[in-house]
Amino acid sequence: MQNGMIEKIEMINFMCHCHLTVEMSTNVTFIGGENGSGKSTIMAAMLVVFGASASLTQRVDNTKSFVKTGSSTASVSVSVVNRNGENRYNHQLFGDSIKIKRTFNLQGATRYEIKNIQGKVISTRKEDVIKIAEYFGIHIDNPLTFLSQETSKKFLTRFTGEERFRFFLEATNIDTLVRNNEETSRNVQEMEQSIVLSRRNIEEIENEMAVDERKIELRAIEAKLSKRVQCLEEEALFCRRDSAEGAWAGSQKEAAAIEKEIQSRKEAGGLMRKKSDKVRITRERHVKDREDKRDEYTEFMTRIRRLEKCNSEFERSVEEADRDVAQQTERLRQIERQMELEACGSKERVLAEMVRKKKKEIREKEKEMNERKVAAPDFEAMRAEIDEKKKEVSRAREKLEGEAEKAARLGLVEKNRVNLFGKNIEQVLASIGEERGFHRRPLGPIGMHIKLKEGKWSETMSAILHGLVTNFVVHDHHDRDILNQIFRRHQLNVPIIVIDMDKSDIPLEEPDRKYLTGLRVLEITNSAVRNTVVLFSSVEKILLIADRKEAEREMQQRPRNADFAYTDYAAKITVGTRLKTHFYGGKRDRNFFEDAAKMRLEKETQVEGLTQHIAEARQLIKEQEGRYSAAIIEEERRAKEAGEMQDTLKKLREEVRRDEMMVQNMAIEHGGDESALKEEALVIKESIERAEEQKNTFVSKKGANEKDIEHIQEEVNRIGRECKEIEKTVEKLEAQEREMSKLALSCSGKEIEEQTRRLLETKSHASVLLEQFQKAKEQTEALERPDPVREEGAILEELDAKRTALAEVQNTVEEKTRNVGEIKDRIAEKRRQKEKLVCGEIINSELIKEMGLSIEKRKETIERLKKEASETTNSIFKELMGKRGMRGELLFDFDRRTLGIQAETKKSQTDFAGGKENKMLSGGEKSYTMVCFLISLWESIKSPLRLLDEFDVFMDHVKRTAVISLLLKYAEKTKMQFIIITSQSLATIPDSSEIKKIRLKKSDRSQPSLLSHAVRENRDGAQLGAAQNTQEQKN
Repeated sequence: MQNGMIEKIEMINFMCHCHLTVEMSTNVTFIGGENGSGKSTIMAAMLVVFGASASLTQRVDNTKSFVKTGSSTASVSVSVVNRNGENRYNHQLFGDSIKIKRTFNLQGATRYEIKNIQGKVISTRKEDVIKIAEYFGIHIDNPLTFLSQETSKKFLTRFTGEERFRFFLEATNIDTLVRNNEETSRNVQEMEQSIVLSRRNIEEIENEMAVDERKIELRAIEAKLSKRVQCLEEEALFCRRDSAEGAWAGSQKEAAAIEKEIQSRKEAGGLMRKKSDKVRITRERHVKDREDKRDEYTEFMTRIRRLEKCNSEFERSVEEADRDVAQQTERLRQIERQMELEACGSKERVLAEMVRKKKKEIREKEKEMNERKVAAPDFEAMRAEIDEKKKEVSRAREKLEGEAEKAARLGLVEKNRVNLFGKNIEQVLASIGEERGFHRRPLGPIGMHIKLKEGKWSETMSAILHGLVTNFVVHDHHDRDILNQIFRRHQLNVPIIVIDMDKSDIPLEEPDRKYLTGLRVLEITNSAVRNTVVLFSSVEKILLIADRKEAEREMQQRPRNADFAYTDYAAKITVGTRLKTHFYGGKRDRNFFEDAAKMRLEKETQVEGLTQHIAEARQLIKEQEGRYSAAIIEEERRAKEAGEMQDTLKKLREEVRRDEMMVQNMAIEHGGDESALKEEALVIKESIERAEEQKNTFVSKKGANEKDIEHIQEEVNRIGRECKEIEKTVEKLEAQEREMSKLALSCSGKEIEEQTRRLLETKSHASVLLEQFQKAKEQTEALERPDPVREEGAILEELDAKRTALAEVQNTVEEKTRNVGEIKDRIAEKRRQKEKLVCGEIINSELIKEMGLSIEKRKETIERLKKEASETTNSIFKELMGKRGMRGELLFDFDRRTLGIQAETKKSQTDFAGGKENKMLSGGEKSYTMVCFLISLWESIKSPLRLLDEFDVFMDHVKRTAVISLLLKYAEKTKMQFIIITSQSLATIPDSSEIKKIRLKKSDRSQPSLLSHAVRENRDGAQLGAAQNTQEQKN
C-alpha cells in the first residue's frame, strides 16, 4: 500500500447520508448503487475534506448545503496511509496514518482537524491540509485524480478539441507550471516595483537626513549667533556707559558756556546800542545828501527842457526862413524868365506851346494809369480762394487725424489689433505689462500671435479655431490666479490656458506633405501658442481642400494622420462608418481673420486717399500763395510807380496852371516897363539876403543851446551816479542798523531770560545723564571691557542684524527638534534604514536576475514537458488501442491549443480532430477510445489515487467488460488505488483479493438536494455499512 492512499472515509449527516463509513481497497474499489443512493456524494466528500470549495464539487453552491436536513452540523473524515517508504509525511509527528476531518454547520462555517494515529489534533489550518494533499500528489483540481460524473459525461461524449487540450494540460499539471511561471513573472514585476518604491524611500530618507543635518547646522549657527548677540549686548552696555559719561561731561561744559554767553551778552548789549546810534546818525546824514542831490537833478532837468523848447522854436524859425527864401527865390526865377521871354519877343507863343505839350503829356500819363488799373489782378478774389483752400486742407487734416486715430484704435497695424478681442483688452494688456508678480509674462490673446498665410481660408480657420483666438496662455497656476484678478478688475471673461512655456514644440503626427493642413496655413510667432493651438484644435490633422467633392474623395482614401477635412467655405467632411459632410447653418461665428484683413484694407485705403487729397491741396495752396506773393510784389511795384506818376502829374498840372497864369499876366502886362521888373528883382534879392542872415542867427543860437544841453546832461549824469552811490551807502547803513538792532535785541532781558531757562534745562539734563552713567557703570562692573569699544551706531546695527538672523534661525528650527542628540540619533537610524534598503535593493536585483533566468528555464522546461508528455501519451494511447485491434493517434496542435483523436477499426474510422464522426463506430468503441486516452494521460501524473464517477455510463456490456479489464490490468500493473463509482451491475466485476465491491442501497430522500440517502441510521445509531457489504457479497 502506497503512502497517500485512502484507507477509510466516514461521513456523518453529510448531504443524504446520516452516517456512512467506507473502507477502501488498496488496489481497486467499486462503489455501485442505484441512482439517488449517494454514490457521487462519496466523491464530493473526498473533495471537500482535502480543501475543495462547494462549487468545485458541482453538487451544491455553499457549504451549509452539505448539512443533512434536520441536523445542525455535518462532518467528513478520511484516513490517509503514511507508513511505507521514504516519502512519509512527518512520520514522527503523525505516525502510520493521518486523519483529516472537516466539519460544517448551517451558518456556513467550516473547521478542519488534522489528527495523528493516536487521535491527537495536530493542526486546524486549511493550509496544512492542502500541504499534505500536495505532498502526496492528491490534486483536487486535477480531473485525472478526481474524474467527476459531469466531467466523465463530457469527456466521453462532448469534449471538443480545445476542451481535450485543456484537459490534457490540467491532467499533466502543465497548466499549473504555466500559472506558476506567470505568478513568478508577476512576482518579478512586483519586486521591480518594490525596488522603485525602495529607491523613492531612499530618496526620501536622504532628503530627511539632509533636513536633519541642516537642523544640526542651524543649531550650531543658533548657538554662535546667541553668543555673538550676548557679546554685542555687553559691548553696547559699555558703549552706553561711555556715551552717558561723555554726554554728562558735555552737559557740564554746555552749562558753563551758557553762563559765559549770558555774561557776554549783557556786556555786548550796551556796546551794540552805542554803535547802532552812530550808524543811525550817519544814515540820516546820507539821506539828507540824497535829497539835496535829487533837488539839484530836478533843476538841471528843468533847464534842459527849457533849452530844448528854445531849440524847437529856433528850428521853426529856420523852417519859416527857408520857406520865405524859397518863395522869394521862385519869384526871382519867374521874373528872370519873364525878362528872358520879353527878350526873345515871342513869349506868349512859347508859353502856349509849352502848356499844350504839358497837357498832352498829362493825358498820356492818365491813360497809362488807367490801363495799369485795368490790368491789375483781383487780389481780393485771389485771397478768398487761398483762404478757402486753407480751410479745405484744415478739414482734410482733421479728418485724416480722426481716421488715423480710429485706425489705431480698431487695429490698423498688427500691434494694435487688440480691440478685435474685446473692448477692455487694451487696459488688460496695460495691466499685464505693469504687473511684476508673474513668473512668466502671459501670452494673449492667442490671435495676436497668429497670422493667416492665405486669405481664402479665413472663414474656415475662424470656424476651426472658434473662440480659441481670444484665450490667454500662462506658464503655471500662480500666473493664472494673478491674470484672473486682472480680468475681474477689468470685467473681462476670457478663458485661460495653463501650459509649460519652456517646453519645446510638441512632436506632430502630420499627414503627407502633399496635403495642405490647418497648421501649414498659419504663421504662429510663439512656440507656446503653437503648442496650445495643436493641443486644443488638432489643426495639424485637419486637411484643407477647397473643393468639397475632391475633399470627399481624399477622405474616402482615409489618409494617414488625418481626422477630417474642411473646404474653403467651412464645410466639414468626416469619415466614420460612412462619409459625412457637415454644413454650417444659421449665423456663423465672427470671421476673425477676414475682419482684421478687411478692416486693415479699408482703413489703409481711406488714409491713403486722404493723404493724397491733402498733398494735392497743399500743392495747390503752395502754387496759389506763390502767385499771390508775386502779385503782391507786382502790386507794390505798380503802386510805387503810380505814386511817382501821381507826383509827376501833380507837378505837371501845377506847372501848366502856373504857365497859364503867366500867359494871362503876360497878356495883361504885355508891353510893361522892364525897369520895374529889375527893381522888383533887386528887392527880392535883398529880402533873400536878410532871410539868410536871420536863419544863420537862429542856427548859431541853436548850436549854443545844444552845447549848454550837453554840459547840463553831463552834470545830470554825475548827479545820478552820486545818487546811486548814496543809495548803496544808505542801504548798507540800514542793514548795519537792522543787524545791530537785532544784536541789541538778543542782548536784551528777554534773550537773557531764554538763555537762563536753557541753563536750568541743561543742568537738569546733566543730572539725568549722571544717573544713567552711574546705572551703566553698575551694570558693567562685573563684565570685561572690550578693547576697543566701537561706536554705538555700528554696535546696534550689527546687534539688530544678528538678532534678526537669530530669530530667523529659531523660527526655522522647530521646538521639538532643538535637542541635537535626538536629531543625530535620528540621522543614524535613517542611515541604517537607508543601508538596509540599499541592501534589500541589491538582493532584490539579484533575485530578479535569478528569477528571470528561472522563468526562461521554466519556459524551456514547459515546452520540453509538453513535447515529452504528448509523445508519451500518444505512444501509450496507440499501444492500448492496438490491444483491442484498433488503431488510434492523438493529434496535438500547440499553436491552436487543440487536441484531436483519430481512431479506426477494420470497419470504421472516427476523426475526433475534425469534429466529424463515422456512424459505424459504436458508442462503446468511442468510450473505449476515450478510456484509452484517459489511461495514457495517467502516466503523466504521480498520484497514488484515481477516482472515477460513472465513466461507463455510455458503454455496452462488451465494451464495459473490456474497459474494466483494461483498468484492472492497469491498476495491477501500477499498484495505484482506484475508486470507481458506477451505476451499472457489479456482477460482471471479477472477484479478487485486490478488488473490493460495495453496493449502496437507495433510501428515502428527505434532503432537499439532488442526492439520495445511501445509509440510514437506526434508532440506536449503529452503522449499517458493514451489514450492507455482507449482504451484497451474499447476493
